[in-house]
Amino acid sequence: MRNYIILFAAFFLLQSCDNENAWDCVQTVGDMVEVPVEVAPFTRVTVEDDIFLDIKQGDSHQVIVHTGSNLLDDISVVVEADGNLRLKNLNKCNFTRAYDVTRITVTTPTLTHIRSASRNPVTSLNQLHFENLELTSNTNVGVIDEGKSGNFILDVVVDRLTVSANGFSLFDISGIAENATILFSDEIPRFEGEDLIIQHLNVFHAAGNDMIVHPIQSIKGVVRGIGDVISLNRPPEVDVSVTNVGQLLFP
Repeated sequence: MRNYIILFAAFFLLQSCDNENAWDCVQTVGDMVEVPVEVAPFTRVTVEDDIFLDIKQGDSHQVIVHTGSNLLDDISVVVEADGNLRLKNLNKCNFTRAYDVTRITVTTPTLTHIRSASRNPVTSLNQLHFENLELTSNTNVGVIDEGKSGNFILDVVVDRLTVSANGFSLFDISGIAENATILFSDEIPRFEGEDLIIQHLNVFHAAGNDMIVHPIQSIKGVVRGIGDVISLNRPPEVDVSVTNVGQLLFP
């Protein structure tokens, strides 16, 4: 009799886990769904928690959430007063289900700032033609999960690109930038810009990994960490101060 009671309790627990109202720690994913979310116009995006973010340039502002049906109610999509689209996964506790099941696709005509506090990548689905674009992966006040390890895999054409990081993120950036500033203040972020053609580049490198860059007309800044700045081209104007074991290296 005792074994039947245990089996019945286990069956009841498993059944109760397979719905959107189950306790977060044992809740199952449910069927995968794709749900459009109506949003106000935005110019910035912040992604938090375990969310994959895909960015696409298009004529209108659109957000599509891809996740499990049982998790959907805890995916927060909010445009804040300053025009920042904040994406959060409130499904915190997880004993039984797979991680990394939520992906959000964002379409926008323009974007000025992408901040990642997720451990999953931000990826462009087409080439992004924006005037100014800032990419940030570092600790900051006001973010629930201060993640700084999500990668950026983007193809861009911009007038000005700014990259700021102090964690573990990889920036794999291709395309064209008239002006770019890369600031690594701590830890081991990495910049891989072999295929990003930059006319004028400023660097501040105080971290432990490498910046691989392709400046054409100028490179300026400071290298004071242990990571190198590896330039695939020697531009006519070079003004970089090196104050630590990290080096500015040319072919």
